Amino acid sequence: MSLFSLSAPGVDRRWLAAAFAYAALVFVVSSRPYLRPVGPEFEMKDNLAHGLEYAVLAVLLFRAVGPLAWPDTATTFLLVVAVAASVGAADEVFQGTVPGRRRDVVDWASDTTGAALATAVCVWRARRVLVKGSAS
Repeated sequence: MSLFSLSAPGVDRRWLAAAFAYAALVFVVSSRPYLRPVGPEFEMKDNLAHGLEYAVLAVLLFRAVGPLAWPDTATTFLLVVAVAASVGAADEVFQGTVPGRRRDVVDWASDTTGAALATAVCVWRARRVLVKGSAS
């Protein structure tokens, strides 16, 4: 069975559905013209919003497809971050077609950084649980 088969053992379809739904929500929100992050203004607010948005996506993806490559942590990390970064790139291209929005490589870098940080935390936590479970 292929590593990338959606019916492969280890793929949690519920989490995968949640990841797809969240990615769709990202595109719905991105379709709004002249969108700005809510809350008080501060430097790098937009970057933080992008990072958090894609951190959530990465957690959902990790829960969905992480078991495909586990316990190979490098492959798991790269798989989740590559998918999240690809969604982020597609979102940035899409935003370029929306009035009042623009494509921005810095936004994509923030998306990817947020996804990478969240995935690193997921891998770290999963390894801790694995070590604790094997010690019992």
